[in-house]
Amino acid sequence: MYSDTRWYQLLQSENPNYLEVVKAYEEYFKTHELVKSPEIREYKNWLKAVGTNFDAQGNLLTSQSYKDDLAILEREQ
Repeated sequence: MYSDTRWYQLLQSENPNYLEVVKAYEEYFKTHELVKSPEIREYKNWLKAVGTNFDAQGNLLTSQSYKDDLAILEREQ
């Protein structure tokens, strides 16, 4: 149902940006009726899974990002 929408395509991308996905989703549903669907359920589950694990630019934080950050901090000490 929503597989051709921008928000869903962003969600499905290799490295979805939290802020971009949420903005595209909200923009889409300003002018479209929300109908329950597998895509909506996937979006809501993704929001729960991501939680607050993204940086100020909306990039998702991964365990690798955390390890990289620790390495930088150790080098700076």
